[in-house]
Amino acid sequence: CEVVDLYEITPDPDKYLVDVKLNGKIQKFEIDSGAKYTLLAENDFQLLNLNVPLQETNLLFKSYSGNIIKPKGKVLVNVEYDGQSIQGELHIVPPGFDALLGRQWIRELNIELKHVYEQMKASSSVSNVCSLNSPDEIYKTFPQVFEEKVGCVPDIKISLQLREGAKPVFTRERNVPHALRELVDKELDDLESSGIITPV
Repeated sequence: CEVVDLYEITPDPDKYLVDVKLNGKIQKFEIDSGAKYTLLAENDFQLLNLNVPLQETNLLFKSYSGNIIKPKGKVLVNVEYDGQSIQGELHIVPPGFDALLGRQWIRELNIELKHVYEQMKASSSVSNVCSLNSPDEIYKTFPQVFEEKVGCVPDIKISLQLREGAKPVFTRERNVPHALRELVDKELDDLESSGIITPV
């Protein structure tokens, strides 16, 4: 097996991110010029549902911290970015890793970090203009989120699956100590008024 070094395999607040199309489906990658190959976590690969066969690979990847990562395999995909189109190898790694776009794809797609940085900066400026800047704005915009009560999920039907042949069991009610009855009654009234329980 060939062991290939990776520069970045953990989240970084200053990372460069790009949206790339894989067989027509968009996937966000972190640009990693320290890695030769492009990697995608298995769970992200499954979500994309690219319908491409997974091939065996004899590569192993070594992270910056020295951990060895064994890929699940590799796939050949059509890759599109900013008007450029290539066919590239995508290595599928275990779940939990960020999607990394390596040097091969960086060169073949003519990705320039300066251009990516300018796009990210422009996008960040738009997000800041549209964001809610104070807690008061958030409270006013989403008051229902901050209500101190239990909510209900509307239009949902729940069913319980019982084992075949299951029989109901009768259990006598528990006696509540006299000193606690007032508290228990109050709690039951609160649950009923909140719509959590109903009298039968």
